[in-house]
Amino acid sequence: MKLKGMIAAAAAFVMLAELGIPANAEYYSGRRLRSISPRELVFRPFDSSQLDYYIDCVDEKLGGKLYGMEIPEALSRCCNEYVSALEAYRLSSIENDVSYSAESAETMSEAYSAMLSAFEKLSEVIRRVGGSRFSYMLSDVFGETEAEDLIGSLPPENYYELSEREEELVNQYTAAAGDSDACAAIYIELVKVRNEIAESYGCDSYADYAHEAVYGRDYTRGQLEEFSNAIAENFSGIFEDMFNASMVVRGDPSAMSESGALERIDGVMGEINGELKDSFDYMLDNGLYNVSYSSEKNPVTGAYTVVLPELKVPYMFVNPGSEYERNSADAVRSIIHEFGHFSALLNDPAMADDTIELTGSFSMDTCEVHSQGLESIAESYYGELFGSGASKERYMRLVKCVGAILDGCMFNELQTRVYDAESITVDAINSIMIELLKKYYDLDYNERTAQSLWTSMTHSFEAPMYYISYAVSGAAALSLLLEADTDMASAVDKYMKISALGGYVPFGEALEKAGFDDIFDENVIAETAEGVKKLYGIGYSDVGSNSWYEPFVLFTSHIFDGADSDEFAPDMNITRNDFLELIAKGYDYYSGNADFSGNENEEADEVLSWAEESGIAVGYAPGEFGGEDSITREQLVVMLYRLYQLEGGEASGAPLDGFADSGEVSDWAREAMEWAVANEVIRGRSEDRLEPKGNATRAEAAKIESCYIELMY
Repeated sequence: MKLKGMIAAAAAFVMLAELGIPANAEYYSGRRLRSISPRELVFRPFDSSQLDYYIDCVDEKLGGKLYGMEIPEALSRCCNEYVSALEAYRLSSIENDVSYSAESAETMSEAYSAMLSAFEKLSEVIRRVGGSRFSYMLSDVFGETEAEDLIGSLPPENYYELSEREEELVNQYTAAAGDSDACAAIYIELVKVRNEIAESYGCDSYADYAHEAVYGRDYTRGQLEEFSNAIAENFSGIFEDMFNASMVVRGDPSAMSESGALERIDGVMGEINGELKDSFDYMLDNGLYNVSYSSEKNPVTGAYTVVLPELKVPYMFVNPGSEYERNSADAVRSIIHEFGHFSALLNDPAMADDTIELTGSFSMDTCEVHSQGLESIAESYYGELFGSGASKERYMRLVKCVGAILDGCMFNELQTRVYDAESITVDAINSIMIELLKKYYDLDYNERTAQSLWTSMTHSFEAPMYYISYAVSGAAALSLLLEADTDMASAVDKYMKISALGGYVPFGEALEKAGFDDIFDENVIAETAEGVKKLYGIGYSDVGSNSWYEPFVLFTSHIFDGADSDEFAPDMNITRNDFLELIAKGYDYYSGNADFSGNENEEADEVLSWAEESGIAVGYAPGEFGGEDSITREQLVVMLYRLYQLEGGEASGAPLDGFADSGEVSDWAREAMEWAVANEVIRGRSEDRLEPKGNATRAEAAKIESCYIELMY
């Protein structure tokens, strides 16, 4: 982003950004990364004396006096000093979020003022050089094209005063968090200040200014309006189903410590792509993260990744909602999200340009594909991350992802209408909020509740017009999620390609280069919504919300497809092929040991080969599997018991005396049936009957697999 947009993003603290990676990389460009010492990550106030000295050097030369230093060299030193001021501000922000207090907030405010002052001095000296007979020398520092653009983007004189006022109001919001009326009054003032900033750049509203200058978007407001309407049409109707599913599905993630969580994530990154693991290890080895739970952290700051421009490395901050041992899942998901930013920024090829902070046009939308896209890919490894709680976490993430898409569109429309208005009141904002809640969620809110909602949305205050980035990138991330379900290699390839492009490639261009579909196409949005419904087993016409099997259909939706897109067919007999595929997918998902390719077209052959080699599929008939035959309840249990033994489970069982038809259990199935009953993997069809030779239904198969997963993982 140019000077005017870069400083606005710094103020909003939406600071993602820059770099490059290890040698012999397949996707990332080669870059030698040095070790970072802990003392380099400590905030130190910026001293402007060196900046003032180099500015004097430039001015002396402009005045025709010899000073022993040429203008390009002195101006480069000025840029370096500004970068030091920016880094000091970012480090102070991190320290304020790690250990929040009135004193740390004041220190951060002072660091911001120092950075803004340095920015003002730098922009003015650039302006003076650009207006002199030495203007051609700007090309020696910034490049010819960039120099011309840079001069045109220099802030007007009143920008700095307005920016200081904007930062004051944002700090007031942080202090007033929770007081809806106070926050609403602050927001009205923020809107006025930001529209004045936009007007100083010749824009009609801050919505236009932010869209182009701050976030570097390469799509129009018209495209965005059509996108938002299509999102409302296709997703608002199924969001309630998604939310209800997240409440019904069973399972709790396995407890883990902070170090245990990081170790699991590190392992998953290695399974996805070796270069991701290299980046994750670099982050861990150099202490470029703080993901600990602490009551001392800034209560209104959740998670972010910020580049330290002088060190040329990113830093990840996550504020978990509770101790890891109580609930690690939210923290794990946030770490994966932020690491998507971290890895792309660490390896950004744009960082070969030392002046990129001043001349680059940074795309927040592209960067959010890096984060949300990695979450989509990582969902295929939730079994390894969360054990039997993986299903629950899948639905929790789905609600968060689709909620962010809907919220992104909703709050973008709210802010656009607010900034476009000639004047605005709190009551008017409340009315717009009520209208949009109906449009995007089909919910009826009163004014008080609506006000409480929009005043609690920190992005509206700290990062205006940013939230739409979650929506457009979320749509792209959902397409990756769907592709990963049928062809993991292709999905990872697309993800790594867009990650390797870095943050300075515009959103639409980045998607096209990485091979994504056009997410602004209404047909693509509709297909994505339908794909999500199918993948998560939402909306089956024959799975009632009060049915005994609904929790199990949802629990296994990632490994058990419906009979078609509209019906699950719970009472239909399940075939031997389908049950084998169900337990094989479960084994692969939760243990990570099956090593299936993830390619839908090759899956059936891979599953049968695995089953034959591992001894799961034996004993039916010599040389035959009988895949299209219905499977009996005792055949099903035997197959599952063999898997249990393959996974190292200890034999345990109990007599079947409580069942009137226990004598009907085949001798070759008795040990397996005793194990299944004792461990509640299977129960009788009635209080006293097992019906071992009865054909198993699809609903029963879903329940039995769910119980097995809870037993094993």
